[in-house]
Amino acid sequence: GKLRDMRAFVDTVRDFDLIPPQIGRRVAQAIVVLEGVVVISLLVGGWFHIVGFGLALVLLIMFCYALISVLRRKMAISCGCFGPNVKQVSRYDVIRNGVFVICAIIGLVVSPIALTPTLIETVLFIGMATAWVLIWTHLDEIMTVFRFEPPSRH
Repeated sequence: GKLRDMRAFVDTVRDFDLIPPQIGRRVAQAIVVLEGVVVISLLVGGWFHIVGFGLALVLLIMFCYALISVLRRKMAISCGCFGPNVKQVSRYDVIRNGVFVICAIIGLVVSPIALTPTLIETVLFIGMATAWVLIWTHLDEIMTVFRFEPPSRH
């Protein structure tokens, strides 16, 4: 989403009001590049996993700080985490990123001792990781489905 509409991502970075607006484009570009490094490091494997999980951890902690800052300042802006959207930042975004922080920590701890997986293990892992990410990236919608609100009385 960020690469398809870089201008919208730059606007989102600026909307968080955590950096001077004039460096918003550079910060947005740096985020995209660093996220790319995370992906490539995790795909390459081996000791590059440490780089990938470590960098992911740093980015996720920064994103958590940004989300908490928005909530504390009661700002009504979009997260922009998975491309442009109209959903405002919510506590579920912070919870989601907190879970991703835990995953990055686990990956950082486990990756140096993990054995090289077989092809079938890799395919299964990718499937499980995809399901995990889909669930956590849509946490606010899932919680809305399960939220009980008593019928209103007229």
